[in-house]
Amino acid sequence: MRRVFGSRVSRRVAALTVAAAWLGAAQTVSASATAEAYQTTITHSQSGKCLDGSLSQGVRLVSCDSGAYQQWIVSVSSAATIKHVQSGKCLDGSASQGIRLITCDGGTYQQWNTNLPGYVVKHVQSGKCLDGSVSQGVRLITCSGANYQAWYL
Repeated sequence: MRRVFGSRVSRRVAALTVAAAWLGAAQTVSASATAEAYQTTITHSQSGKCLDGSLSQGVRLVSCDSGAYQQWIVSVSSAATIKHVQSGKCLDGSASQGIRLITCDGGTYQQWNTNLPGYVVKHVQSGKCLDGSVSQGVRLITCSGANYQAWYL
C-alpha cells in the first residue's frame, strides 16, 4: 500500500511540475509577444514638418496641426510597427511602391527599427532609412546619418 501511495505522490508531483513548467512557458511566450504601444506625431527633424498619412495623397510631410491624419501608433517589440490612427493602415516600405499605407500584415515591409539620437527610422526589409524632403517627399534611401533621416517619435 505504501508503494501505491508513493506512486500517487510521485505522479502528482510530476504532474504539478509539468503544469508549472507549461504555465511558465506560456507566460514567457505571452510576455515576449506583448508589444509596447504609444500614440504620437512623427516630426521630421530637419524641416519641423509632420508625417501625414492620406489614402488619396499618400504619406507626406506637411505643417503640423495635431490632426488625426498626423497621429500614429508605434508598437515596439523586436521591431516597431507604425500604424496610422485615421485609416488603421500600417506604414509600409517597398522599393517599387515607395512609402505607403496598406492593411497591416505584420510582415517585414511594415517593420522598422528606431535608433537614438534623433531617431533614425530604419526599414527592416531593405535596411534603408526613412528620409524626408519637402521637395522629394518621404522615401527610403541608403542610411547616411543626415538630418533628413532624423525623426522625433
